[in-house]
Order: sequence, then C-alpha cells, then structure tokens
Amino acid sequence: MSCFNSCSQKVDSTLSSGFYALGKRVGGNPWKTVAAALLLAVVLLYGLADFKQEGRQEELFNPKGIQAVEDRADYTQFFGESSVPGNVIFEPKLGSNVVTVTVLGGIFDYVNFVTQINVTESIDEGIAA
Repeated sequence: MSCFNSCSQKVDSTLSSGFYALGKRVGGNPWKTVAAALLLAVVLLYGLADFKQEGRQEELFNPKGIQAVEDRADYTQFFGESSVPGNVIFEPKLGSNVVTVTVLGGIFDYVNFVTQINVTESIDEGIAA
C-alpha cells in the first residue's frame, strides 16, 4: 500500500503545484489572460472567414472519380440542369421471387420501351408516372 500511497502523493503534488503556478499567473495578470484568450479565439476563428458550404449533392455523397459523376455531365448535356435522375423499383405481382423468366422478361421489355423514347417528342401519359 505504501507504493500506491507514495505514487498518489507524487501525482497530487505535481498537479497541485502546476495548477497553483497557473492560478498565480492568471490571478496576477487578469487582463493579460483575457487578452490572450481573445487573441487565441481570433486566431482560431480566422479559418472560418473563408468557410464555404458545399451544396452540391454529387460532391457531398459520391466518392471521387466514379462513373456516375462522369455520366452526370452527359445527362446534363441532353436533359438540362433541371433534370432529376430517378429510380424504378420492380416488384412481382405474385410471390416474392423477382428472378424468374416472366419477371425478368417484363423488366427487359420495360427497359427496351424506355430506351426507345424520343425526348424531342411529347411524352405519352402512360410514361409519366
């Protein structure tokens, strides 16, 4: 027990002497302490002066250099900046297995139908969901 006791006294005396010296320095020069704290805050906040918030979702959530980012330029060229990519989810009418010849054939037919749409013509009501 005496080993732990001497170690704890050594740690206690080291910490208390350090905080005592700091307290005497701060108490002896309070305005210098306030000025130093304000100066430190200004120096640390200087980095926020040129802070810009990123609002482009493709820059925030996509890894750099992926094919989707490169393809977006092509889509923007064809459809304009206001176009929004969408997702299509296929679910079978009966059962839960989507990997059947009937379901995959229906998906293939839908993909063929969509890829043959001419965007320069008006869009049919059956296409727009």
